[in-house]
Amino acid sequence: MSVIVCLFTALSLLFGGGDVTAGIVVRQCEDWRYIVDRFTEEYDLDADLVLAVMAKESNCENLKSSQDGLSVGLMQIVPRSWTMTKAYLENPVWNIWQGMRFMSVIYSSEQNDGTWRTALAAYNCGWTSLNDGKCHAGGGYAYADRILGYWFPLMRASRMGAVERLWFMWGRHGYTPYRFTQYAAQQQGRPQTGR
Repeated sequence: MSVIVCLFTALSLLFGGGDVTAGIVVRQCEDWRYIVDRFTEEYDLDADLVLAVMAKESNCENLKSSQDGLSVGLMQIVPRSWTMTKAYLENPVWNIWQGMRFMSVIYSSEQNDGTWRTALAAYNCGWTSLNDGKCHAGGGYAYADRILGYWFPLMRASRMGAVERLWFMWGRHGYTPYRFTQYAAQQQGRPQTGR
């Protein structure tokens, strides 16, 4: 039985962190990487971070609209924010371009403390709401933490080979190759090699 549990754990770490839905979303996001890569140098953004925002905002579904109908597309841009039409933002290239432009402007803002956590919180609910503590439930810093702690590592891991991904995912949970071999030696009753 323990062999089955270990095998399931290893497979879940390799293919989406144990969340089947997340694995599907990551694969959908990879379909948009070629567009993101076109603008990463222009806006000095990490492509995996942009894809992580897309995963959180729209599950990387192109024609998705928010529940209130205000936000549009992959990056969930509000047309009135940038004086654009909904039809314009339904084009995935323009939506990604505007979303990346928006991320860059927010990160470069004097209001930002120089961290992506604060910039992503402002991307989600705006500087005024963030500074006044009026972000909606699950928004603001909770939104930023979900991207930086869950989606961004999944995007980064999606481009790695199976062995690299396994080490990366274990590293996210505090395991290092040394700590893993130390643990394995303890389980097999062998003395640990010193370090």
